[in-house]
Amino acid sequence: MKGLLLAALILASLPVQTMAESRTVELASDPWCPHTCPGDPVHPGYMVEVARRAFALSGLTVTYRGMSWTRAMSDTLEGRLDGIVGTLASRAAALDLPQEGFGRNYYAFAVRHDDPWTLGGLDSLEERTIGAVQGYSYSPALDPWMATHRDQIQALGGESALDRNLRKLVAGRIDTVIEDEIVLLYRLKTWPDANRIRVAGRIESGALYIAFSRRNGRGKDLARLFDSGVRTLRATGELDRILAWYGLRDRGR
Repeated sequence: MKGLLLAALILASLPVQTMAESRTVELASDPWCPHTCPGDPVHPGYMVEVARRAFALSGLTVTYRGMSWTRAMSDTLEGRLDGIVGTLASRAAALDLPQEGFGRNYYAFAVRHDDPWTLGGLDSLEERTIGAVQGYSYSPALDPWMATHRDQIQALGGESALDRNLRKLVAGRIDTVIEDEIVLLYRLKTWPDANRIRVAGRIESGALYIAFSRRNGRGKDLARLFDSGVRTLRATGELDRILAWYGLRDRGR
């Protein structure tokens, strides 16, 4: 019996030991350019580039892949991934957060160009049909409202949720799309029907983070190494150079 128990304990500890000894950091998220761009191997998004440079300073290699947000969060919580890229702190209570986040972020409300509606507080959302992304957290103020107005929310999953929501908006199947402001404006630069869409307001959401799994036993260490790396990148000017390629600036100072 003691032999069986010892064998079971050894087997149970193997995944944690393997992860602790690994020199690879496995990250994932859904496509969310310019934060994360899994379809572009050269410029995979500024958050991914920062992570790669930051961890390289500690001799670690980052691998990054795209998947649905729901799956990325589930795999990180279960320890199949080391981290998820681009989460709010409010959605990462069960994960290890670094101190270094990415700026003050806003969610924008997109409507058709001929729609006179303008965001005037949460009360102004009454009777709006809103396209959202499944599993997303939008802001501490907006999330509770959305939870109590589910009949007004049409949430899509998958890796092309924003494009599908924009098509629904132009087609008149919904009258509002909520999306990260930077992501929305970035996408509209190349969206064929961008002239049929306008931004009707925005709401502050908070900083974005790369959050690390607690299940594999090294989340706190990865968060610490990430913080150290980002601070070095900031001090050397490398962080500014990464952000500048995406037309952004360091809002974490």
